[in-house]
Amino acid sequence: MGVFLNENAAAHSSRDTQQQEKCSSPAFTVPVHRSCGSLFPHLTERTLVRIPPRRMGYVMKPRLLVFAALVLTFFVSGKSSHAQAVYVEGTASRISNSASDNWVFGPTVGVYFDHGGALPAHIGLDARGQFLSKGSTSVKNFMIGPRISFVPHVVPFKIYGQAEIGFTNYSVNSAQIDHTGFGYQLDAGLETTLLPHIDWRVIEFGYQNLSTGSTTYHPVNLSTGLVLRF
Repeated sequence: MGVFLNENAAAHSSRDTQQQEKCSSPAFTVPVHRSCGSLFPHLTERTLVRIPPRRMGYVMKPRLLVFAALVLTFFVSGKSSHAQAVYVEGTASRISNSASDNWVFGPTVGVYFDHGGALPAHIGLDARGQFLSKGSTSVKNFMIGPRISFVPHVVPFKIYGQAEIGFTNYSVNSAQIDHTGFGYQLDAGLETTLLPHIDWRVIEFGYQNLSTGSTTYHPVNLSTGLVLRF
């Protein structure tokens, strides 16, 4: 019986020593396990203790994975691409509510440069000219300004917007009006890919500032056309 008690006490002593080593080894802090409560009754599961160094690798792995993902995102987004395109649109512009120059029609031609990467947002520059007329009324615009586009990469659609400044010419031959002045234009549109280098500009909405010398109008433009990317 004495031998059995001695062996049982030795086993308990060995287990307690292992628990003390597990709860007191220097390394990293985590909430204490229930197994340490028998050695330190004042500790609860919310108490922070140190875990052995050999187990710290399991704690640090999620952090290393997050860090690696951030580094990969940085390098992927850093691989930028450039896109240049020319486009031709058919444009209808409503100048005012007067019967004489309510709507004018004509082509819009332009070029844009985009700079982007793996991220969906691309920034660039757009330059365009508009040549609109109806009867004796004509409107010519020459604009340039920044543009931003959103390219999802998973669907063949692109949404873009741009703000441009430049010069406008408004003339009415029958009224002997011919005025050139400063103007601006805001545009937003939707494009979809038809072929590898050809897009269809489905719709573009424009809001413009147009001065006639004595009056300032704000025409609303509607356009559609084709884009050739290279």
